[in-house]
Amino acid sequence: MSVSAWCKATVGLLWTVVLMGAASSVNAQAAETQAARLLAAARKAIHAGSATDAMQSLEMLKKLFPQTPEADQGEKLLTQISSLEVLMDCSHEWRGDVQTVASYLKQSGIGVTISDASLDHMKDRLADYEVVLVWQETASLSFTDPEIQMLKEYVNKGGRLLVIGTTQTLAPYPVRKVLDALSCPLRSPQTQASYGDGKVKFFDNTGLFKQPRLGDARESQEEVVEVFQRLMPYEAVNRSKVDDYVKPEETEEAGPIRIEASWRLRPSADRTKELLGKVLEQVRVTYKDELAEGMTVRLLPRAWSGWAGGMVFSSGAFEGLPEQARQLSKAVALYGLFPEGKWISYPPWITNGWCDLVGLRTCFKVGFKLEAEAMRKELMDAYKPNPAKPDGIDLSVSAAGESRPYIGKAQWVLETVETNHSKETLAQLRRTLKRYAAAGKMPESISTRNMIFYLSQALGRDLFGFFQAIGTSVIAVPLDYHELEKPEKK
Repeated sequence: MSVSAWCKATVGLLWTVVLMGAASSVNAQAAETQAARLLAAARKAIHAGSATDAMQSLEMLKKLFPQTPEADQGEKLLTQISSLEVLMDCSHEWRGDVQTVASYLKQSGIGVTISDASLDHMKDRLADYEVVLVWQETASLSFTDPEIQMLKEYVNKGGRLLVIGTTQTLAPYPVRKVLDALSCPLRSPQTQASYGDGKVKFFDNTGLFKQPRLGDARESQEEVVEVFQRLMPYEAVNRSKVDDYVKPEETEEAGPIRIEASWRLRPSADRTKELLGKVLEQVRVTYKDELAEGMTVRLLPRAWSGWAGGMVFSSGAFEGLPEQARQLSKAVALYGLFPEGKWISYPPWITNGWCDLVGLRTCFKVGFKLEAEAMRKELMDAYKPNPAKPDGIDLSVSAAGESRPYIGKAQWVLETVETNHSKETLAQLRRTLKRYAAAGKMPESISTRNMIFYLSQALGRDLFGFFQAIGTSVIAVPLDYHELEKPEKK
């Protein structure tokens, strides 16, 4: 081949390579454009509330353009829309209906995490949730500037914030500051705003999520889920596996009792620790015994208290000192009747009658005399005891709502037994319960008949006649019957 021909062939080959490269570049650009369009279509469908349309675009993206950055982003979106994961923040206001609403959402396939930890403690986990729900209807705990900044960043990156509240609470209303920061007006019945790549919505709770309305479980579940999906329009395609709880992040010991609280409730935790020291001292005197370890007092941003399940007592951080002293005393008194540190289901006349009386006595002794005397008088006035005539209040039947006359009668019974038999009735009862628990003969649920049997054993005399005489329709059991309708554990 001549030099001239060789040069021409080389130039032609180079041009072929250049043209092929150009064509490849054009094809690559076209592929990138198409992949970007599919990804954009999926995001648009998600924002419109159609997970089905979004999944079609993402599946096509994964199939046609598997090795692109858009495909990687598509995989993340697929994970997000395969189920709806919700974080329910309870660190600013704890509401009793949160658990009910959460259970309805879980039953419909929505993943729910309830968090009593402060919001900033959850900062690194926010991205794991498609929706953050903040529920606040009172001027309870404020939102700090760092918390608001966290929520802004979360929504800006595509997260969704749902605020359930009210337009009736006057200033200062903490959640208003959050909505203002996200340019979402506080208007009834609901409003919404876009912020960055995400959205924020406000729902004025005019009754749907109220306790009375949650009474009809099936109808309420359908309504709650329908409203939630309308407010946060994701479609739960696959059933979520998330069922989580995050307890308050700080823990400290108060004698044998553990206190849990978020850092936002530190002042209340310090107050509670001091109060528990006084309460424990007085309840020990009542039971003539050291109480076992294992009880937890969990402080929550609310103004009422109650058992949270197991050995955890939820104490309202916003309660006044007299009421907190009474509630903590009542809880510790009940805990004293759990000789193995395990939950036992007692009749209401024990839990809301006798333990409440211990709580009132303790409240009196730790410095809240007027408040304790006023409550004691209110209960006795509601009952109006008349020993000569049965009154129709049957202690063996649980009173609806554990009414005040029922509690009053239960307390009158304890005082009568103490007067007629032993001032140390409760201490003797605790020793008897411990003895039966050690023998493995303590039922998990104790009826009124079994409770009177224990009491008779503790005092060394038959008390069934006394309870029958005051109108309690309990059937006596022989005092030498030790198994209490429950076979001995093998």
